[in-house]
Amino acid sequence: MSWKLTARLLLATIATAGLASASFAQTLEAYLKLRKEHKVTTATPLNDLQDIRDSKVVEISGTIKGFIASQDNQMMIVENPSGPSLFVNAKQAPDWAKNGSVKVRMLIRVQKESPVSPIDAHFIGGIMESTILDHDAKAAADAKKAADEKAAADAKKAADRNSRTSTTSSRRPASMPGNIPTIEGAIGRTSPKEVQGSDNTAILSVVPPYADYIQSRNKKLDRSTAEYIAVCVLTHTTEFGVDPRLMMALITCESNFDPYAASRPGAQGLGQLMPGTAAGLGVTDSFDINQNVWGATKYLRKQLDTFVKKTGDETEGLILALAAYNAGPGAVSRHNGVPPYRETQNYVRKVLGVYKQLLGQ
Repeated sequence: MSWKLTARLLLATIATAGLASASFAQTLEAYLKLRKEHKVTTATPLNDLQDIRDSKVVEISGTIKGFIASQDNQMMIVENPSGPSLFVNAKQAPDWAKNGSVKVRMLIRVQKESPVSPIDAHFIGGIMESTILDHDAKAAADAKKAADEKAAADAKKAADRNSRTSTTSSRRPASMPGNIPTIEGAIGRTSPKEVQGSDNTAILSVVPPYADYIQSRNKKLDRSTAEYIAVCVLTHTTEFGVDPRLMMALITCESNFDPYAASRPGAQGLGQLMPGTAAGLGVTDSFDINQNVWGATKYLRKQLDTFVKKTGDETEGLILALAAYNAGPGAVSRHNGVPPYRETQNYVRKVLGVYKQLLGQ
Protein backbone atom coordinates (compact mmCIF):
# COMPACT_ATOMS: atom_id res chain seq x y z
CA MET A 1 0.00 0.00 0.00
CA SER A 2 1.44 3.38 -1.02
CA TRP A 3 1.96 6.21 1.52
CA LYS A 4 -0.64 8.30 -0.35
CA LEU A 5 -3.31 5.64 0.14
CA THR A 6 -2.26 5.18 3.75
CA ALA A 7 -2.58 8.92 4.34
CA ARG A 8 -6.06 9.00 2.76
CA LEU A 9 -7.23 6.14 4.93
CA LEU A 10 -5.84 7.76 8.06
CA LEU A 11 -7.36 11.12 7.19
CA ALA A 12 -10.74 9.48 6.63
CA THR A 13 -10.68 7.69 9.97
CA ILE A 14 -8.87 10.23 12.19
CA ALA A 15 -12.10 11.91 13.33
CA THR A 16 -13.59 8.67 14.64
CA ALA A 17 -10.50 6.71 15.56
CA GLY A 18 -9.84 8.83 18.67
CA LEU A 19 -6.06 8.60 18.38
CA ALA A 20 -4.44 9.66 21.63
CA SER A 21 -3.00 13.14 21.56
CA ALA A 22 -2.73 15.73 24.29
CA SER A 23 -4.44 19.07 23.56
CA PHE A 24 -2.00 21.74 22.30
CA ALA A 25 -2.85 25.44 22.30
CA GLN A 26 -0.21 27.95 21.16
CA THR A 27 -0.97 31.51 22.33
CA LEU A 28 0.29 34.54 20.43
CA GLU A 29 2.54 35.50 23.35
CA ALA A 30 4.06 32.02 23.49
CA TYR A 31 4.63 31.94 19.73
CA LEU A 32 6.26 35.37 19.70
CA LYS A 33 8.51 34.23 22.54
CA LEU A 34 9.60 31.24 20.48
CA ARG A 35 10.26 33.53 17.53
CA LYS A 36 12.46 35.71 19.69
CA GLU A 37 14.32 32.77 21.24
CA HIS A 38 15.21 31.40 17.80
CA LYS A 39 15.90 34.85 16.31
CA VAL A 40 13.31 34.42 13.57
CA THR A 41 11.56 37.48 12.10
CA THR A 42 10.19 36.42 8.69
CA ALA A 43 8.83 33.28 7.06
CA THR A 44 11.04 31.23 4.74
CA PRO A 45 9.49 30.14 1.40
CA LEU A 46 8.91 26.39 1.31
CA ASN A 47 11.01 25.93 -1.84
CA ASP A 48 14.02 27.54 -0.08
CA LEU A 49 14.13 24.76 2.52
CA GLN A 50 16.02 22.62 0.01
CA ASP A 51 19.00 24.98 0.30
CA ILE A 52 19.38 24.53 4.06
CA ARG A 53 22.48 22.68 5.24
CA ASP A 54 22.86 20.79 8.51
CA SER A 55 20.24 22.08 11.02
CA LYS A 56 18.33 25.33 11.17
CA VAL A 57 15.18 26.74 12.81
CA VAL A 58 12.93 28.59 10.37
CA GLU A 59 9.39 29.91 10.17
CA ILE A 60 7.12 28.74 7.38
CA SER A 61 3.71 29.83 6.17
CA GLY A 62 1.39 27.33 4.55
CA THR A 63 -1.86 25.38 4.49
CA ILE A 64 -2.14 22.08 6.33
CA LYS A 65 -3.88 19.65 3.99
CA GLY A 66 -3.50 16.44 5.94
CA PHE A 67 -2.65 14.87 9.28
CA ILE A 68 -1.22 11.44 10.03
CA ALA A 69 -0.89 9.94 13.48
CA SER A 70 0.53 6.81 15.02
CA GLN A 71 1.24 5.75 18.56
CA ASP A 72 4.73 7.22 18.51
CA ASN A 73 4.51 10.14 16.12
CA GLN A 74 2.23 12.66 14.41
CA MET A 75 2.80 14.25 11.04
CA MET A 76 1.33 17.36 9.43
CA ILE A 77 1.23 17.65 5.64
CA VAL A 78 1.86 21.24 4.51
CA GLU A 79 0.82 22.05 0.95
CA ASN A 80 3.42 23.59 -1.37
CA PRO A 81 1.69 25.04 -4.48
CA SER A 82 4.92 25.08 -6.49
CA GLY A 83 6.64 21.95 -5.26
CA PRO A 84 6.36 18.78 -3.18
CA SER A 85 4.38 18.94 0.04
CA LEU A 86 6.31 19.28 3.29
CA PHE A 87 5.92 16.64 6.01
CA VAL A 88 6.40 18.04 9.50
CA ASN A 89 6.92 15.61 12.36
CA ALA A 90 5.46 16.42 15.76
CA LYS A 91 5.28 14.67 19.09
CA GLN A 92 2.32 16.86 20.00
CA ALA A 93 0.56 18.62 17.11
CA PRO A 94 -1.92 21.44 17.70
CA ASP A 95 -5.59 20.50 17.57
CA TRP A 96 -6.20 22.80 14.62
CA ALA A 97 -3.68 20.78 12.57
CA LYS A 98 -6.10 17.84 12.61
CA ASN A 99 -9.01 19.71 11.01
CA GLY A 100 -7.53 19.95 7.52
CA SER A 101 -7.12 22.95 5.17
CA VAL A 102 -6.02 25.55 7.74
CA LYS A 103 -3.61 28.38 7.03
CA VAL A 104 -0.85 28.48 9.67
CA ARG A 105 2.55 29.79 10.68
CA MET A 106 5.03 27.28 12.11
CA LEU A 107 8.46 27.29 13.60
CA ILE A 108 10.22 24.11 12.51
CA ARG A 109 13.69 22.66 12.81
CA VAL A 110 14.96 21.56 9.40
CA GLN A 111 17.73 18.98 9.20
CA LYS A 112 19.53 17.87 6.04
CA GLU A 113 22.57 15.60 6.03
CA SER A 114 23.49 16.42 2.43
CA PRO A 115 22.26 18.60 -0.46
CA VAL A 116 20.40 15.65 -1.98
CA SER A 117 18.94 14.23 1.24
CA PRO A 118 15.22 14.71 1.97
CA ILE A 119 14.01 17.44 4.29
CA ASP A 120 13.60 16.26 7.87
CA ALA A 121 11.29 18.81 9.52
CA HIS A 122 10.29 18.83 13.19
CA PHE A 123 7.54 21.00 14.70
CA ILE A 124 8.52 23.53 17.40
CA GLY A 125 5.45 25.79 17.61
CA GLY A 126 2.65 27.21 15.52
CA ILE A 127 -0.30 29.56 15.35
CA MET A 128 -3.10 30.45 12.97
CA GLU A 129 -1.93 32.67 10.09
CA SER A 130 -4.65 35.27 10.69
CA THR A 131 -3.46 35.84 14.25
CA ILE A 132 0.15 36.55 13.29
CA LEU A 133 -0.91 38.75 10.33
CA ASP A 134 -3.01 40.93 12.65
CA HIS A 135 -0.07 41.20 15.04
CA ASP A 136 2.41 42.09 12.30
CA ALA A 137 0.07 44.76 10.87
CA LYS A 138 -0.37 46.36 14.28
CA ALA A 139 3.38 46.23 14.94
CA ALA A 140 4.05 47.96 11.60
CA ALA A 141 1.46 50.66 12.37
CA ASP A 142 2.93 51.22 15.84
CA ALA A 143 6.44 51.47 14.38
CA LYS A 144 5.28 54.06 11.81
CA LYS A 145 3.53 56.09 14.51
CA ALA A 146 6.63 56.03 16.71
CA ALA A 147 8.80 57.12 13.76
CA ASP A 148 6.43 60.00 12.95
CA GLU A 149 6.37 61.12 16.59
CA LYS A 150 10.17 60.96 16.77
CA ALA A 151 10.49 63.01 13.57
CA ALA A 152 8.16 65.65 14.98
CA ALA A 153 10.07 65.70 18.28
CA ASP A 154 13.42 65.99 16.46
CA ALA A 155 12.08 68.88 14.37
CA LYS A 156 10.89 70.64 17.49
CA LYS A 157 14.29 70.18 19.18
CA ALA A 158 16.04 71.52 16.10
CA ALA A 159 13.76 74.58 16.08
CA ASP A 160 14.47 75.05 19.78
CA ARG A 161 18.25 74.93 19.23
CA ASN A 162 18.06 77.33 16.29
CA SER A 163 16.06 79.86 18.27
CA ARG A 164 18.28 79.93 21.35
CA THR A 165 20.68 82.42 19.85
CA SER A 166 17.85 84.89 19.26
CA THR A 167 16.15 84.66 22.66
CA THR A 168 16.98 86.22 25.99
CA SER A 169 18.37 84.32 28.95
CA SER A 170 14.82 83.96 30.33
CA ARG A 171 13.90 82.12 27.05
CA ARG A 172 11.33 84.81 26.20
CA PRO A 173 11.30 85.80 22.51
CA ALA A 174 12.27 89.28 21.37
CA SER A 175 9.42 91.79 21.38
CA MET A 176 7.45 92.09 18.16
CA PRO A 177 7.70 95.48 16.43
CA GLY A 178 4.65 97.37 15.16
CA ASN A 179 1.30 98.46 16.47
CA ILE A 180 -0.77 95.40 17.40
CA PRO A 181 -4.40 96.57 17.37
CA THR A 182 -6.80 96.00 20.25
CA ILE A 183 -10.12 95.02 18.69
CA GLU A 184 -13.15 94.39 20.88
CA GLY A 185 -14.46 91.76 18.50
CA ALA A 186 -11.16 89.90 18.53
CA ILE A 187 -10.69 89.49 22.24
CA GLY A 188 -13.96 90.52 23.87
CA ARG A 189 -17.27 88.73 24.14
CA THR A 190 -19.03 91.28 21.93
CA SER A 191 -19.51 90.20 18.32
CA PRO A 192 -18.14 92.50 15.58
CA LYS A 193 -20.62 95.16 14.51
CA GLU A 194 -20.69 93.78 10.95
CA VAL A 195 -22.43 90.59 12.10
CA GLN A 196 -24.08 91.48 15.40
CA GLY A 197 -27.26 89.72 16.39
CA SER A 198 -28.85 86.57 15.07
CA ASP A 199 -30.19 88.05 11.82
CA ASN A 200 -28.74 85.99 8.95
CA THR A 201 -29.26 88.96 6.62
CA ALA A 202 -26.40 90.75 8.39
CA ILE A 203 -24.10 87.79 7.78
CA LEU A 204 -25.15 87.32 4.16
CA SER A 205 -24.55 90.99 3.41
CA VAL A 206 -20.80 90.63 4.00
CA VAL A 207 -20.30 87.18 2.42
CA PRO A 208 -19.19 88.47 -1.03
CA PRO A 209 -16.03 90.33 0.09
CA TYR A 210 -15.07 87.41 2.35
CA ALA A 211 -15.55 84.94 -0.51
CA ASP A 212 -13.53 87.22 -2.81
CA TYR A 213 -10.63 87.15 -0.36
CA ILE A 214 -10.87 83.37 0.08
CA GLN A 215 -10.72 82.82 -3.69
CA SER A 216 -7.80 85.22 -4.00
CA ARG A 217 -5.86 83.00 -1.55
CA ASN A 218 -6.95 79.64 -3.00
CA LYS A 219 -7.70 79.97 -6.70
CA LYS A 220 -8.64 76.27 -6.95
CA LEU A 221 -11.85 76.82 -4.98
CA ASP A 222 -15.09 77.33 -6.88
CA ARG A 223 -17.32 80.24 -5.91
CA SER A 224 -19.89 78.16 -4.05
CA THR A 225 -17.22 76.57 -1.81
CA ALA A 226 -15.62 79.96 -1.10
CA GLU A 227 -19.02 81.40 -0.15
CA TYR A 228 -19.76 78.41 2.07
CA ILE A 229 -16.45 78.86 3.93
CA ALA A 230 -17.25 82.58 4.33
CA VAL A 231 -20.69 81.81 5.78
CA CYS A 232 -19.18 79.29 8.22
CA VAL A 233 -16.54 81.79 9.36
CA LEU A 234 -19.06 84.60 9.82
CA THR A 235 -21.59 82.38 11.57
CA HIS A 236 -19.22 80.75 14.05
CA THR A 237 -17.25 83.88 14.86
CA THR A 238 -20.58 85.51 15.68
CA GLU A 239 -21.44 82.52 17.87
CA PHE A 240 -18.18 82.70 19.84
CA GLY A 241 -17.60 86.46 19.75
CA VAL A 242 -14.42 86.46 17.66
CA ASP A 243 -13.59 89.04 15.00
CA PRO A 244 -14.15 87.18 11.68
CA ARG A 245 -11.15 88.98 10.21
CA LEU A 246 -8.96 87.42 12.89
CA MET A 247 -10.31 83.97 12.02
CA MET A 248 -9.75 84.66 8.32
CA ALA A 249 -6.15 85.60 9.07
CA LEU A 250 -5.65 82.44 11.12
CA ILE A 251 -7.06 80.15 8.41
CA THR A 252 -4.94 81.96 5.81
CA CYS A 253 -1.80 81.02 7.73
CA GLU A 254 -2.96 77.53 8.70
CA SER A 255 -4.23 76.11 5.41
CA ASN A 256 -4.62 78.96 2.91
CA PHE A 257 -8.28 77.90 2.74
CA ASP A 258 -7.63 74.32 1.63
CA PRO A 259 -10.37 72.23 3.32
CA TYR A 260 -8.33 69.04 2.79
CA ALA A 261 -4.97 70.33 4.00
CA ALA A 262 -3.05 67.81 6.11
CA SER A 263 0.34 68.28 7.76
CA ARG A 264 2.97 65.62 8.44
CA PRO A 265 2.34 65.74 12.22
CA GLY A 266 -1.35 65.06 11.54
CA ALA A 267 -3.11 68.47 11.62
CA GLN A 268 -6.18 68.54 9.37
CA GLY A 269 -8.53 70.86 7.55
CA LEU A 270 -8.98 74.62 7.33
CA GLY A 271 -7.92 75.35 10.91
CA GLN A 272 -5.36 72.50 11.00
CA LEU A 273 -6.84 70.75 14.03
CA MET A 274 -4.85 67.89 15.51
CA PRO A 275 -6.96 64.72 15.95
CA GLY A 276 -6.79 64.86 19.75
CA THR A 277 -7.74 68.53 19.86
CA ALA A 278 -10.58 67.97 17.39
CA ALA A 279 -11.98 65.10 19.46
CA GLY A 280 -11.83 67.19 22.62
CA LEU A 281 -13.77 69.97 20.90
CA GLY A 282 -16.45 67.61 19.63
CA VAL A 283 -15.33 67.65 15.99
CA THR A 284 -15.86 64.24 14.36
CA ASP A 285 -14.61 65.08 10.84
CA SER A 286 -11.86 67.69 10.55
CA PHE A 287 -12.18 67.73 6.76
CA ASP A 288 -15.80 68.88 7.03
CA ILE A 289 -15.72 72.65 6.44
CA ASN A 290 -18.45 73.56 8.90
CA GLN A 291 -17.18 71.30 11.70
CA ASN A 292 -13.58 72.45 11.29
CA VAL A 293 -14.37 76.18 11.31
CA TRP A 294 -16.65 75.68 14.32
CA GLY A 295 -13.97 73.74 16.22
CA ALA A 296 -11.12 76.10 15.29
CA THR A 297 -13.13 79.17 16.32
CA LYS A 298 -14.16 77.53 19.58
CA TYR A 299 -10.53 76.61 20.31
CA LEU A 300 -9.26 80.13 19.55
CA ARG A 301 -12.02 81.59 21.76
CA LYS A 302 -10.85 79.35 24.61
CA GLN A 303 -7.25 80.54 24.25
CA LEU A 304 -8.35 84.20 24.12
CA ASP A 305 -10.36 83.77 27.32
CA THR A 306 -7.47 82.04 29.07
CA PHE A 307 -4.65 84.41 28.22
CA VAL A 308 -6.50 87.73 28.29
CA LYS A 309 -7.61 86.83 31.80
CA LYS A 310 -4.12 85.62 32.76
CA THR A 311 -2.26 88.69 31.47
CA GLY A 312 -4.94 91.31 32.13
CA ASP A 313 -3.94 92.84 28.79
CA GLU A 314 -5.92 92.41 25.58
CA THR A 315 -3.00 92.83 23.19
CA GLU A 316 -0.68 90.45 25.03
CA GLY A 317 -3.58 88.06 25.51
CA LEU A 318 -4.19 88.00 21.75
CA ILE A 319 -0.52 87.30 21.06
CA LEU A 320 -0.37 84.47 23.58
CA ALA A 321 -3.67 83.02 22.35
CA LEU A 322 -2.24 82.73 18.83
CA ALA A 323 0.94 81.16 20.22
CA ALA A 324 -1.18 78.67 22.16
CA TYR A 325 -3.18 77.81 19.05
CA ASN A 326 0.07 76.92 17.28
CA ALA A 327 2.24 75.36 20.02
CA GLY A 328 -0.36 74.45 22.63
CA PRO A 329 -1.37 76.27 25.82
CA GLY A 330 0.97 74.08 27.86
CA ALA A 331 4.01 75.34 25.97
CA VAL A 332 2.93 78.96 26.47
CA SER A 333 2.48 78.40 30.20
CA ARG A 334 5.81 76.58 30.56
CA HIS A 335 7.71 79.41 28.87
CA ASN A 336 5.64 82.11 30.51
CA GLY A 337 5.10 83.71 27.11
CA VAL A 338 5.47 82.94 23.41
CA PRO A 339 7.57 79.73 23.26
CA PRO A 340 11.06 80.12 21.78
CA TYR A 341 10.19 78.02 18.74
CA ARG A 342 10.99 79.68 15.44
CA GLU A 343 7.84 78.22 13.86
CA THR A 344 5.58 79.61 16.60
CA GLN A 345 7.22 83.05 16.64
CA ASN A 346 6.90 83.32 12.85
CA TYR A 347 3.32 82.06 13.02
CA VAL A 348 2.23 84.75 15.49
CA ARG A 349 3.88 87.49 13.42
CA LYS A 350 2.32 86.19 10.22
CA VAL A 351 -1.23 85.90 11.58
CA LEU A 352 -1.08 89.38 13.12
CA GLY A 353 0.34 90.76 9.88
CA VAL A 354 -2.50 89.32 7.80
CA TYR A 355 -5.01 90.44 10.43
CA LYS A 356 -3.75 94.04 10.24
CA GLN A 357 -4.06 93.94 6.44
CA LEU A 358 -7.65 92.76 6.74
CA LEU A 359 -8.30 95.64 9.13
CA GLY A 360 -7.02 98.01 6.46
CA GLN A 361 -3.89 98.96 8.40
